[in-house]
Amino acid sequence: MRDRRSSLQKSTESGDGLPTQGQLDVFALLKGELDEHLAALEAVIASDLPKVNAALTGSGLEAIADG
Repeated sequence: MRDRRSSLQKSTESGDGLPTQGQLDVFALLKGELDEHLAALEAVIASDLPKVNAALTGSGLEAIADG
């Protein structure tokens, strides 16, 4: 994903005009993929972070902030 984003950025920055339809399509695709990854991360944080924090504080350690 990083390579595709970097390639899109380079091709967009190298032009003098507006992004092409192809560039806009790639952007939309990458944004959709990123949204999916962020949703998965948020789900893991919501379900697992409280358990990890309980274990940490139970061991006398500081909890991990969720924001």
